[in-house]
Amino acid sequence: MRTTGMYGQIAVAMFVLTGCVAPNSAPDQTGKSDAPPAKQTEAVPVAAAAPAAAVRTMERPKNAVGDVCYYERTIGYKKMRETRTLSTLTADKMIWDIQTDTGIKGVYEVTLADEAYLTTRDVSWANGQDVTFEPAYKWMAFPASPGQSWSVKADIKGQTFAGAIEDEVKMDAWEKVKVPAGEFSAMRTTLKGAYWNAPRKGVNPNVKGTLTVWSSPETKCFLVQLKYSNSVGEKGSAKLIGSS
Repeated sequence: MRTTGMYGQIAVAMFVLTGCVAPNSAPDQTGKSDAPPAKQTEAVPVAAAAPAAAVRTMERPKNAVGDVCYYERTIGYKKMRETRTLSTLTADKMIWDIQTDTGIKGVYEVTLADEAYLTTRDVSWANGQDVTFEPAYKWMAFPASPGQSWSVKADIKGQTFAGAIEDEVKMDAWEKVKVPAGEFSAMRTTLKGAYWNAPRKGVNPNVKGTLTVWSSPETKCFLVQLKYSNSVGEKGSAKLIGSS
């Protein structure tokens, strides 16, 4: 039966691909072929794939009660010296007492859960007021590495204000940071947030802000540098100047 059309083309193609014998290489009556022997090809070794580069991570710092850290700090245009003293350290809580030479007092308090820092109290980098967070604010998870990110929602309350925040936290990259206390390899973390005055109304926030933090496992103070600014002109900063 004669095969035509598309099916005929497929049949011819299959015939070629399955290795038909060329006319000038037909075997003779002795079973031998006039075709030259096939050339042997040497196998070329395949180079092994290079192993993937290890991602550098940051573990939770090791601290002890009595650790003291000193900072140069600004709130708006006011410059001050800040002393942080670790007064409480348990399996699930850490409290640093904060005191500045301009009279600001407060605490930085975190719950230690699931290898994360969950801030419950802090001193505002915008106005120096003592601030509480409900629920606790997750700003660091260990082991930390570039690319990690998460969202945070919390109600906050200061001495003269109250509101709600919605932040996006992102571990950006490792960087070399030079501050008065020395040069450190630090993880840059960016916290981009929106703030609503209480009671919260509408979807547009009253204030938008960005907090950038550099943290290093090379110092027990962990916080090496900080910069803050928002859409209503408030600013804050801090640089580590020493420890004891």
